[in-house]
Amino acid sequence: MNESKIRIGIIGAGAVTQMGHIPAFKSLNKAELVALCDEDEEKLWLLSKKHKISKAYRDYEKMVADREIDAVVIATPNYLHLPMIEAACSANKHILCEKPLARTAEEASQICDIVNRAKVKFMLGLNNRFRPDVQILKKFIDGELGKIFYAKTGWLQREGFPEESSWKNLLTSSGGGALLNLGIHLLDEALWLLGCRKVKSAIGSAHFLTKKREVEDSAIALLHMEDDITLTIEVSWTLLFDKDFTYFNVFGNNGSALLNPLKIYKRMHGEIMNVTPRVDASKNAFKLSFHLQAEHFVESVRKGKDPIFRAEEGFEMARIIDAIYKSARKKKEIKID
Repeated sequence: MNESKIRIGIIGAGAVTQMGHIPAFKSLNKAELVALCDEDEEKLWLLSKKHKISKAYRDYEKMVADREIDAVVIATPNYLHLPMIEAACSANKHILCEKPLARTAEEASQICDIVNRAKVKFMLGLNNRFRPDVQILKKFIDGELGKIFYAKTGWLQREGFPEESSWKNLLTSSGGGALLNLGIHLLDEALWLLGCRKVKSAIGSAHFLTKKREVEDSAIALLHMEDDITLTIEVSWTLLFDKDFTYFNVFGNNGSALLNPLKIYKRMHGEIMNVTPRVDASKNAFKLSFHLQAEHFVESVRKGKDPIFRAEEGFEMARIIDAIYKSARKKKEIKID
């Protein structure tokens, strides 16, 4: 790829596009946001005008066929990822696809095959890895906390469930509920922070608290990993609580740490000491993570390098989530080969 700007088209004009992708790509000097696609004509027109995006499409197949677009962002419901990725690959467009990769491991495997046959760069959109506090924690886990033996993570929302009309409530369109749509962020963050160790087995439970929904409102998972590490995950859309909160805690034989906010503790001179470095904990962390994600994707395309998130990682996470759902249904531990 030459030194000219990478021309970007975004498919899907929902919240993640409006709050994350559009500001991120508009802020880059080496990219140009040239097109937006959505079925909602009014939303499409308003956003295109507001952000001075020159091309507006209601048909994604016409967008990916546009020769003046180099790469596309897929920010659409889960059931559309496979056909849109296939269309983009056929048109030789590089792809940044929002999480999760697919509804099931079987579907994720199909996507991996399609992407691997195409000569394009593919990246899965999981912005948490680009948060400054997460990257600092990664360095401490890799070199300061000793042998890790336990980690726990959660995302608990106060009545944050989708509206009744949302595609997220339907199993056929979403593939799962809170575990798949919230838990995928937690699972990716934990696996990356812990060195992408293999998950050997899963024990899960899922709770269906709203009868009008086909997918779970809440879920809990216990994962046994190689190197004798235990990871627990809890997610919910429907807690009757005073506020939403997320967390990640990790424990090693030389220290421990947590996120939101970042705190790091080590045993030094016989005492447990707070060794947390200074980090920008501003409300701009979300915005910054999307900026850095977009920048990484554009640089991968420009330099012909593989992005940090590959389709295969999305497939492995889909296998783990499938195992958690299977465990919840069968009420027993599920081995993961």
